[in-house]
Amino acid sequence: MSNVGRAARILEALAAAGVATVCCCPGGRNAPLVATLDQTTGFERLDFFDERGAAFFALGRAQISGRPVAVLTTSGTAVAELLPAAVEGRPAGIPLILITADRPPALRGTGAPQAIVQPGLFGDYAPTIFDGATDADVLDLATWDQLGPVHVNVCFDEPLLDAELPTLALSHRAPCTVHRAPDTSPILSLLSASQHPLVMLGPLRPDDHDGVRQFLLRLGAPIVAEPPSGLREDPALAHLVLAGGDRSARHPSFDAVLRIGGVPTLRRWRDLDRDTVPVCSVNRVPLAGLARGAVVVGSPGTILGELRPPSRPNDAALAGATARDVQIGALLHGEPTSEPGMLRALSRIIPDDAHLFLGNSLPIREWDLAAARVPRGWTVGASRGANGIEGQVSTFLGMCAGERDHWALIGDLTALYDLSAPWILPRLAGVGSIRIVVVNNGGGQIFSRLFKNPSFVNAHDRTFTYWARMWGLYYTAWTAIPQILPSLSALRSPAVIELQPDPNATARFWTAFDALP
Repeated sequence: MSNVGRAARILEALAAAGVATVCCCPGGRNAPLVATLDQTTGFERLDFFDERGAAFFALGRAQISGRPVAVLTTSGTAVAELLPAAVEGRPAGIPLILITADRPPALRGTGAPQAIVQPGLFGDYAPTIFDGATDADVLDLATWDQLGPVHVNVCFDEPLLDAELPTLALSHRAPCTVHRAPDTSPILSLLSASQHPLVMLGPLRPDDHDGVRQFLLRLGAPIVAEPPSGLREDPALAHLVLAGGDRSARHPSFDAVLRIGGVPTLRRWRDLDRDTVPVCSVNRVPLAGLARGAVVVGSPGTILGELRPPSRPNDAALAGATARDVQIGALLHGEPTSEPGMLRALSRIIPDDAHLFLGNSLPIREWDLAAARVPRGWTVGASRGANGIEGQVSTFLGMCAGERDHWALIGDLTALYDLSAPWILPRLAGVGSIRIVVVNNGGGQIFSRLFKNPSFVNAHDRTFTYWARMWGLYYTAWTAIPQILPSLSALRSPAVIELQPDPNATARFWTAFDALP
């Protein structure tokens, strides 16, 4: 079979697997795929010069769409650039298809130009399911469970464009997810043996919300609902959702933990590895997120929507969290120019029904602690697979779809890690306003609360004026948050909004917060 024929077979297999978006990084060795894609309709095609950014964009697009997304690269070091996104995608169960062009297998291990050993390069994070070097190799994605990335390696010999290019009109099908009947007995066993369980909600898909909500109302137990769960501000659950962050999750009465969705952000979750409290998780990905605890695998909304758990109220824990929330609210009101105080104010002006992306590491934690708990209809996203800060801007832009407001809240070091991300902005069609909010606190200040050694902070005095100018983005700096929405009327899109909190006010806030009971 010709190189061009093999490329056509690959594209047909993508459409059959439900791929709607292809992120293409044109190069020499992947010329058969790029040229054949030029003659193909049926995909959203987005071209990138940066393989790392393309892979993170694909991560966001797959997460928001619920469909697998393909990334096409050339050979050699270009392939290695996909690893960080694969590391994020695997624990989060995000379906990426990493399609890498390769030189003929005989050149592997020889030191020939752009001939590295590509099969197996991603290890467990994207297993190689196809290493096509012969006409007999046919890519079949029908048995792929779509619970994380996979690697498709395609060998092309020269001449690369060795046949007339076909014209393909493809239509992507529904994703071919493999369904399994879950064993729900670990959930009921945990709840039957517990009198005061704590429920921790990590990232959830919107189609899980109804089933999870009904289960939680029947259970009646206290809930830690993190922002990416989509249920933090749910009015039906307001009487059960704990405010006050990590401390509320440590109430001494809790005798079991049921985690629903992705791995939680709170430190309390990590500390469960050193605890004896029973733990059970319900998630689409068969990973416990701890060194112990059962995992029930499947759609949380489907699994829990059918269960009838015993009622497990806990008035003492709820009362304590309510009192703590009042105290934190007073601190935020008293320090409006502190970092948490500015995020509280920001949460009040982001428009209803917006798409909100929360970056690692400090923004997602401070937003959970400080953001107003008022139903606004937001869709809240994050990248919480391996909790890294690489590629966050690209991931956010991959999630930007539809005519709505899109807001990202990221840290300064996070932005510096992904300076090339705005490349794709002019190529996005049918997307509403995009605002990238950079909290510039002069380094990785999450470490200033963990270690006394200033080396961990990576302190700097950079601002983001010239980053915005480089990509033609509107720029503004805020030392205080506008009080009313009309103040945003001059804020053009796409925009970079640099928040510059008062470091002294921030220090006072955290000192007072640490002194709370």
